[in-house]
Amino acid sequence: MVSFTTSSIAACTAFLLLSILQIVAVTASDLHWHVNHRINHLQKRQEVSKSFSTKTNYIELPLDHFSNASTGTFKNRYWIDDSAYQPGGPVILEDAGESDASRQVSTMPITWAHAIANATDGLHILWEHRYYGASQPSGLSNATFSSVETLGSYYKYLTVENALEDVVSFAAQLKYKNHTLNPGNTPWVFVGGSYPGARAAWLRQRNPEIVYASFASSAVVQAEEKTNYTQAAFEYFKTHGFKGCIDDVQALQAYLNDIFAHNKESEYDSFLKRIYTNNSSPIYKTYIAPYKRAYAHDFRKRMQFTLEGWIRLAIVGNIQYGTTASAQNFCGNLSSIARITDSSKGVFSVLPQSDALEAVAGAFNIILEDALETYENTSIGVFRACVNDNDLASCRAVISSQAFYYQMCSELGFSNRGDWPFIGMEYYNSRCAARFGSAMSSGPTHLPLKMYGGKRKMNPSNTFWEDGEYDPWRLQTPNALDSGRVATDEIPEANKVLDTTGKKVLGIVINDGFHAPILGCPGIVKKGTKGLDLEATLQMNKLDRSCAPNVVKGQQLFLSALEKWLPKFRKHSLGGGEHYL
Repeated sequence: MVSFTTSSIAACTAFLLLSILQIVAVTASDLHWHVNHRINHLQKRQEVSKSFSTKTNYIELPLDHFSNASTGTFKNRYWIDDSAYQPGGPVILEDAGESDASRQVSTMPITWAHAIANATDGLHILWEHRYYGASQPSGLSNATFSSVETLGSYYKYLTVENALEDVVSFAAQLKYKNHTLNPGNTPWVFVGGSYPGARAAWLRQRNPEIVYASFASSAVVQAEEKTNYTQAAFEYFKTHGFKGCIDDVQALQAYLNDIFAHNKESEYDSFLKRIYTNNSSPIYKTYIAPYKRAYAHDFRKRMQFTLEGWIRLAIVGNIQYGTTASAQNFCGNLSSIARITDSSKGVFSVLPQSDALEAVAGAFNIILEDALETYENTSIGVFRACVNDNDLASCRAVISSQAFYYQMCSELGFSNRGDWPFIGMEYYNSRCAARFGSAMSSGPTHLPLKMYGGKRKMNPSNTFWEDGEYDPWRLQTPNALDSGRVATDEIPEANKVLDTTGKKVLGIVINDGFHAPILGCPGIVKKGTKGLDLEATLQMNKLDRSCAPNVVKGQQLFLSALEKWLPKFRKHSLGGGEHYL
């Protein structure tokens, strides 16, 4: 067994520790955390369902579906809820995406996928993505974390194509009890939101013989770097009670951009010192000192690393879900420190610049202290349990938490560009190399975007595109304002598209909605009925203030589409073996 001391952790995995800090306390990729938000949200609605548990199932799959050489196999987890199933019904596959899927098992009976199963007599399957949760390759130990190169090597087979082929292989083999349920005999409906929403669309386009229909919610198929995410969030805040505070944040951005453009290193250090006060403070030791050591002779790179994510941590938070708690906290602290009571006015507009910077620094101090407590009490403890004690569960948790960042670095992109003129791809690529090894230094391949066409070109049949009006991630979907496309409630014939040019697509933009709005506010369909229980759904949504008023319109539209499409399914040959339960 490999043993590490605290000092050797610092020596061997300094950047891994910094990466975990960035994930939890600084960058906290907005897309990556959508699953946790949805789970927590659904658990609040748990009273609508009885206690639920089901057996954990595994299927053995190749580590690399596309190599002639033997690369070994791994076991992929999934769960089945057959409470709605009647022979002849479809398979409703709910993709858990970039998370430990076991956390979602208890909420299976109150998800949108389950409502679809009730409406169609379907078999509801919850699927865990490779490298997340317990669906990980063997050979994991604390030695995996001995360097960023060994960690990157462990993730070698975490690719979008391998993960899509996992579903293809699983679907082609599935038999449940006495029922042959492979896609040659039974229609499969793929349900996903965010990255899983993109997977839903990619699989329908890639393998229409496997996935018969897809519900693609907030489907981020434009898998490349974001250019206006934070600015889109700012526009929402300005019209929802935070104008003065956002004016301050943008004034701070302009101030820091000027520092970078004119190489004002001493002025930058002076601003930072307003935040951490002295070199013995935890903020300095955790957020500042590691980068000063790593980039002692490169002021601009040091500035990139220390600034990246701070404003998103303080302001943007989970705005993609309509949650303004981060902004309320930061802006409230800023107003209190500056003694400003009019929220329409920012501190930079009423105070001298030096005093305004002092107030902003004080508000950042509070935010970073809170984040530091989370970092120390959660993720860093798990990391040390893995590295020091070789605790497999902790090592799996670290792998799962880092996996989506590997996907962003290797293929997907999704990093924020455009918010800071001086932060470009060189910065993001160097951060990825520091996290997963030198192979990441050339940047993400954007292979899914190249293969499937993105928000302006993708046009698979039997696909429903759903987005929220105020979701900043809408910029990466076919419902983006700049996609040149329009969502309509006109349901095409099965296996047909509305418009071969792709200008019209079946879908909806939920007014006042945010990220994956239907998945967060699933409709209620009583077993044995075909449509939405409108009264019960509206009553539940009325109690849940985060649900957009017209979310039921999207739910009804997709169920109507399935009612039109499913009878047109025709059996077809797939070949291959079968997986028995």
